[in-house]
Amino acid sequence: MLAPAAAAGPVRPGDWPLIHRAPTQQEQLLAGIAGRLAQRTVSLRCGATRATEALGVVPFFNGHPADYTILSPEACADLGVFAATPGTFDPAACPSLHNQCSARLFEMTQALETVAHEAYHLFGQANEATADCWGMQSLWYVAQQLGASAAQAQALGGWYWQTVYPQRAHDVPQYFSKDCHSAGRLDLRPSDSRWPG
Repeated sequence: MLAPAAAAGPVRPGDWPLIHRAPTQQEQLLAGIAGRLAQRTVSLRCGATRATEALGVVPFFNGHPADYTILSPEACADLGVFAATPGTFDPAACPSLHNQCSARLFEMTQALETVAHEAYHLFGQANEATADCWGMQSLWYVAQQLGASAAQAQALGGWYWQTVYPQRAHDVPQYFSKDCHSAGRLDLRPSDSRWPG
């Protein structure tokens, strides 16, 4: 599915040049992935998010999400590397949490989760903790769409759940929820025993 060249709805003034330029091939691919999760056609661009340390942003207007998201250049670069060589990001190859391998895996899973997280904002979920929980549960989908095998995609989601998500409670508590667990209130697939997805 190809993304439209520009968002159809309201656009923040500072985003206008970015949103109204033609999308790159990577942006079209990522917009298709985000649109599938958001259950609607959306635009995605790589550029300045205008938010401190944010890997992605979806503006809301009067309680409704825009038709676009902007991912940081760092997130887009990581996603490009992942799509080029998805097999090199194997959680089983990073037994220690304090080495270059795990640091790179941390960055990569953050970028993958950001696509899904922002997609759930595009779906209409404004709450950061809920969008993050749902995004984590769909990290596997983003990874698989970018070339990971089903097993690797599941392993990446599991690694994020075990390694990255617990840090959210302390580092960015607005992105963490006690209800984010298997069969919890935020479980997207409560009848499925696989967690996070």
